[in-house]
Amino acid sequence: MVRAFASSASTIPPPPPDGGYPNGNTAEGDAALFSLTTGVNNLAVGLNALSSNTTGGFNTSTGADALLSNTIGTNNTVYRAEDMISNQIGWNNTAYGAYTLLNSTVSDNTALGSFALRENRTGTLNTCAFSGGGRRIRALGLPSDVAIIPRARYASKGCARTSAG
Repeated sequence: MVRAFASSASTIPPPPPDGGYPNGNTAEGDAALFSLTTGVNNLAVGLNALSSNTTGGFNTSTGADALLSNTIGTNNTVYRAEDMISNQIGWNNTAYGAYTLLNSTVSDNTALGSFALRENRTGTLNTCAFSGGGRRIRALGLPSDVAIIPRARYASKGCARTSAG
């Protein structure tokens, strides 16, 4: 006996083909670029990647929830899950490593390594390379400040403070 079952999945329209979005946008993953209106040249790969983006352009987001809240921010590059999850309007940021620039809403920051600059909410022009397993972190800020911060004291903030901070 053969039984046929109705599937609710048949009511969900298929996504456009890869690269099939207007204005040079590409999305792959559930809800990736979900809110896009006029943004141009965005790449979103992963569950909810750039899902709130409306007019922001030239963003690259790979990883689940990466740049989740971004609406109009431009020129951001994010390579891991939950990076820059709070960014809405910041631009020219680069985040590589889980939870980097997690709470950032500002511009012109580079964070490399898990949790790097995760508590940065207002600082700009920072570069942070941080390894959760490393003994030291180095934070570079304006003007060419260098701070070497022992891991034991600030590891939970991961370069959140620069020598000026």
